[in-house]
Amino acid sequence: METFVRWYDRLIMTLAIAASVIVALMCCMVLFDVTMRWLGVALPAFAVTIVEYSLLYLAICAAPWLVRERGHVYIDLLIQVLPPGLRLLVERIIYFCTILACMAVAATATYLTWIAMNSDRMDVRGIDVPLWVSQIPLPIGFTLVACEFLRLWIIRESYFDRGAQGRGAT
Repeated sequence: METFVRWYDRLIMTLAIAASVIVALMCCMVLFDVTMRWLGVALPAFAVTIVEYSLLYLAICAAPWLVRERGHVYIDLLIQVLPPGLRLLVERIIYFCTILACMAVAATATYLTWIAMNSDRMDVRGIDVPLWVSQIPLPIGFTLVACEFLRLWIIRESYFDRGAQGRGAT
């Protein structure tokens, strides 16, 4: 089990690093696009499309790590004023609903990705890209987010505990 946990932790960290690299590459791509426009050179058709796809991959790669680090924005006004016992119950309900919602999205995305992979449908923009390229990160990302909330449930850790750094809450 320890080996699985180590590999899973590495996967989450690798995806977070990938998200950071995607941000850097997006900045370079936008800089390239703006420079080409400024120089009056014909624009590459792929720049805008790649940045659009990068936004999706960035969000999906970063999401599980953000759950782990409590980096998603949430409003904890109600949670903070509840007595400890009721707070734990409400947190459990929130985790359960979040896990169900993520798994429903992951299942739907898996089905749609499967259909897209077995068809010749293309996403036609600046460049033609198979439709499944835009859909394949969704089942993976939402499954990992559900796993992160399940991890919080199992280890009985509070997503809403700001800790010393005061992360997450608004």
